[in-house]
Amino acid sequence: MDEKEVKGIKIWKIILILLIILTLTIYFYIKNKPKEEIKHVINKNYNSKTISNITFENIKIYEKENKYFFTAKAINKTKKDIKLKRIEIRLDNNIFYSYIGDNIKSKSYKMIFMETNKDISNIKNIEFIL
Repeated sequence: MDEKEVKGIKIWKIILILLIILTLTIYFYIKNKPKEEIKHVINKNYNSKTISNITFENIKIYEKENKYFFTAKAINKTKKDIKLKRIEIRLDNNIFYSYIGDNIKSKSYKMIFMETNKDISNIKNIEFIL
């Protein structure tokens, strides 16, 4: 009768099994880890306004990382180019200036982007002065 010799598990097999278990554990941990989200404490939209043949649309104020942002789209809906120097933007009692170039071409638009450390989250009135 032939007898089979029982051999122990080799060390390299134990190390391989441990590496597989460790890799799977790390994979599932990273896969199920909650993703960080950018939180906007405020995100307000305002009605469009038209001043001197320029329509200001998509007026928004939002907060990100303790800074406040104001954005608007200045649209020239006329058939002529409109020359500009600067735009004064009054947000309640706060006055800001925006430079969007020397002119807005006919049927075109320019974007206004402003960033401030002032809290403009409770703005009720927005005025554009050209």
